[in-house]
Amino acid sequence: MFGHRNAVGDARKRRLSSFWLLLLMMTAIGCSQGSSSGGCSCAEPIPGGFPQAKKIGGVGQVALTRRALQFIENNNQLLIKQFLPNGLSFDIQNNGKICTNGSKSNPCKVTGKINKLQLTPAAPNKLNVKLNVNISSSKIQIKQKVLLVTVKCDVTASIKNRDIKVAIGFGIDNRNKHLKLNIGQPDITINSSDFKISGNLACKAANLLKGLFKSTIQKQIDKALKDALSGLSCMSCQAQADCPTGSTCKGGTCNQGGSCLPMPIGTEGQTDVSSLLGSFGNKSSNKMLFSVFMGSTASANAEGIFLGALGGTDSKWHSCVPKKTFPALPKPPAYSFPAKTPDGKNYMMGLVLSQVFFDAASRDIYKGGLLCVNIDESLSPQIAGVLNAQGLGALISPSLLKLTKDSPMYIALRPSQPPEFKIGKGTFKTNAKGEKVIDQPLLELAVPRLGFDFFLMLHDRWIRLFTYRVDLSLPIGLEVRPGNKVGLVMGDLGSSMTNPTVENSHILKEDPTKMASGLETLLKSALPALAGSLGGQEFDLPDVSGFRISLQSITGQVARTDNPKLYKFLALYADLSVAPKGTPQLPSLSVDMTASKIHYPTNFRTQIKDRQHVTEFPSTQVTIHNYDPKREYSFKINKGMWGYFRAGRTHRIESPQFVLQGRHVISVRSRLKDYPAASAHTDGWTALYVDYTAPKVTTSVSSRGLTVRTDDNVAAQTDIETMYRLDKGEWKVLRDNDTISYNELSKGKKVEVRTIDPQGNVTTQQVDWQKDATQLPPEANTACGCQTSHQEPAQGFFLLGLFALLWLGLRKKHQRG
Repeated sequence: MFGHRNAVGDARKRRLSSFWLLLLMMTAIGCSQGSSSGGCSCAEPIPGGFPQAKKIGGVGQVALTRRALQFIENNNQLLIKQFLPNGLSFDIQNNGKICTNGSKSNPCKVTGKINKLQLTPAAPNKLNVKLNVNISSSKIQIKQKVLLVTVKCDVTASIKNRDIKVAIGFGIDNRNKHLKLNIGQPDITINSSDFKISGNLACKAANLLKGLFKSTIQKQIDKALKDALSGLSCMSCQAQADCPTGSTCKGGTCNQGGSCLPMPIGTEGQTDVSSLLGSFGNKSSNKMLFSVFMGSTASANAEGIFLGALGGTDSKWHSCVPKKTFPALPKPPAYSFPAKTPDGKNYMMGLVLSQVFFDAASRDIYKGGLLCVNIDESLSPQIAGVLNAQGLGALISPSLLKLTKDSPMYIALRPSQPPEFKIGKGTFKTNAKGEKVIDQPLLELAVPRLGFDFFLMLHDRWIRLFTYRVDLSLPIGLEVRPGNKVGLVMGDLGSSMTNPTVENSHILKEDPTKMASGLETLLKSALPALAGSLGGQEFDLPDVSGFRISLQSITGQVARTDNPKLYKFLALYADLSVAPKGTPQLPSLSVDMTASKIHYPTNFRTQIKDRQHVTEFPSTQVTIHNYDPKREYSFKINKGMWGYFRAGRTHRIESPQFVLQGRHVISVRSRLKDYPAASAHTDGWTALYVDYTAPKVTTSVSSRGLTVRTDDNVAAQTDIETMYRLDKGEWKVLRDNDTISYNELSKGKKVEVRTIDPQGNVTTQQVDWQKDATQLPPEANTACGCQTSHQEPAQGFFLLGLFALLWLGLRKKHQRG
């Protein structure tokens, strides 16, 4: 991308370049084509262009097979509309000799119809294009002197089933190593017999008029074809800013060394890649420069056209990561496209990306600070429930509660080494539970010794509590989704974190080893939500020149010598079809589904309580009540990533997100088994609660009686059922208020309180209310619950004496009687 171009010219060049821009399958994912250099609208131009020294030859390769060329031949009208929107029809203006019967507003018409297109690749680097055409014209008056006599005659053309041949050669420009297309001279044979002259006898004898008209027709056809193909030859410009460093804008093209630079076919730009991480992206990260163009190699043979890709990435060092010196990257190896896909399918298009390209990108992702991410309570309501002093203290560090109970927290990710993208086979299997899971991931994102700094707000400032460091490995798969999209799917996270350690935890009393186990469980539960916040979970497979790309296979190719389970290339094989107008839509469907209560594995509660590594996550079973056997269903939890499509009425869903207590929402969408690319407007969701800790109970004795207070991580106090019983008697529900009166308590010696939350978690507590009652003031310590009036001591003695005198008087009276 080099500045801004003329809109009309850009549109034409985009149509031309899109035919060759097969690399669009990968590089234009998420972007729309921009300038004639193929830039992405989601990226900014790079002033002066991407540094030539940073480009790596052979980072990718593209194949357009003979089957693809035959398909394009059979659907040639789509391509012709791109290259020749007006076909071969053109106007001839009155120049005083030809079309003297025409005017500026009513020129003479020549109509060309393309009957057939033939594309033949030939060794070593050529594509022979042959058009079979019909050309006809209206009556065109020609005025010409013949033997000093001016003759006016009418000429009409009728050319049928005539071939026009053009050879397109593929080469590499020595200056920038980009693909260079050498467009040959259009070749068409037009005979005098293709014209008919009418008029007087002089016209019938004036055969030279046929030659004059033939020359005009020939020039006009040549011009139409050259105009259609001219955009493939030279890089155009309107100002110097449109040209890369080292070249000059001259005569509407970018020139260097006395000739124009080839029209670049590809994309480049600079982008804020932190936007891929949504609201959690490091907004201070440096912009990442990228470049992918056709270049470095070009060849053809009877089997198809094979083009190399020239590309690279670049970024400046960010202060959040330690600087490192990287060894030079090796030269990418060459790839030989097979006759069929690894699983035996035919294909039309092939694309491979080298491991070297991923290695270069991972270095610049690290350098630019992309992975320096802060995670806070805004990630999800479930994370908000534990990412505070109270929640984290209960999970991993009870001593934290002695510092504070309600302070906010956040986690800062700090990489110490670049990530690694490892290419795998991309295979799946059915596990022992009958679920489709990743067997060998297509891509594995590994981040060695990734640091998680936990910060706490204490005394109005952020302090670092500790650093959790781990080797992170995320298995990633790809799946074709409705709407002709490719979606990312995350594999099993059970072994995604290894070698965990806790550092700098001096402020806390817990054993760092035990803290590491509890933190592993917490962070695994956060990973799906973090992945779900990413931009670009699903990528459009763009239509190219009216053709739709349908993936046949995505897999790793050419095993590495250092590890046979890893591969040197990521290979995509695809077929072409005619792109429909708009996106095919399925009828809207409302899915009626429910989820069972959460099932907790046998040792789960013990592992959580003892802050151990959780070996199996909680699960639920979803039932689709209006199940359609023709459909497959995909689910996601909260705002996480969509899972694989699968058939069936009931579906078991296990997730590390279910470690986090609270309300979880499961959403569903569907697709037809026989038409997986069609978009399905599916509306369906269900909610469930994860709550595996019993309510907390506190009691106190007052003058009113025994007061019971309950608190739960998930349920509201009004949703907790509280009961009591005396001396192992019948359980009674504590209604209306939260206090057991003294009158009720006096009926027994021992009282037992039990609370039950909506998920069935129970707390039972025995209370020695009489012992607690002795701690009350004397006036409140009465079994009947009545409170005596408060008297001064002297008044008490006076009443006692008066009572004694009355008693003595009554006794004497009785004796006398």
